[in-house]
This record gives sequence, C-alpha cells and structure tokens, in this order.
Amino acid sequence: MSLRNHGLHQGSHAEAGYNSRMGEFQAAALVHGLGRLDDWLDQRRHIAQRYLAGLAGLPGIALPRNSDGHAWNYFVLRSTQRDRLRAALAQEGVDTRIYYSQPIHQQPVYLRHFPALDLPNAQAHARQALALPIFAGMSNTEVEQVIHAVARAARHVR
Repeated sequence: MSLRNHGLHQGSHAEAGYNSRMGEFQAAALVHGLGRLDDWLDQRRHIAQRYLAGLAGLPGIALPRNSDGHAWNYFVLRSTQRDRLRAALAQEGVDTRIYYSQPIHQQPVYLRHFPALDLPNAQAHARQALALPIFAGMSNTEVEQVIHAVARAARHVR
C-alpha cells in the first residue's frame, strides 16, 4: 500500500514508491470536475493572494513567493517557531499540515543507497514548513479566520 503513495509509511520513506493513489471513483470524479478546474484554480489563487496580503510582515513568518501560474496546491509558510505556531493555531481550530518533516535525502530508502549529506537549506525547510488550509470552496470567513489566527499566533510565539 505504501508504494502507491511515494513509498510513504508512517511518515517515513522506507522504499521508493510512486504517485498512484487514484482509484476508479476518484478518476470518474476528476473527469466530471475537469470542466471546473480553471474556476477551482482561480479560487485557490484568490485565497493565496489574500493570505499573502494578510500575513505580510508578521514577525517570524516567511511567506512563499508568488509566481505567475502558481496553482497553490499548498500554501506553505516558514517559521523558526513552527511547532509552537502549529500548536497555537490548533487551539484556534485551524488545521495545518507538515508534509515533509524529514527531507528526502534523510529518508531511509535513500540512506541505504547514498551517503548521508548535510543539506542545511533542505533541513531547515523541513523543520520550518507549515501548510495552511487552502481549497476551492473555502469561504471568505474561513480565510479571514485563518489570517487572524496566524497573526495572533505569530505575535504570541515569537
């Protein structure tokens, strides 16, 4: 089962895998939704713009770069106080995600085949990255709640 999700099992890559998570039902839903893709991407871009504007200048928060064509599948900020920030946001009811807590070069599958490397930027990113909620259909109220919660938390966890 872990092979279909990049080899990920309980937060660690013990073997190299694939991105094969789509079943027949998901494929049918995707085909049905393709006509709405541009609208969904526009919604995500709008939310990302609101996050970028609303979170700009917060202490201890580094925001992602905005670039043309960005699909905003994730909105990942960085904080040296990531775990404290995440806990504060959870207390406010904001669900966050840490997608890669261990950089790929430190995953067991690759350490078996390649020498250990010191990659400080990748390692810092793994310690600091925190994904905020972003999805098509997210209401204006939900976006504002996230912005205000991050602002309060960022000022509190410095």
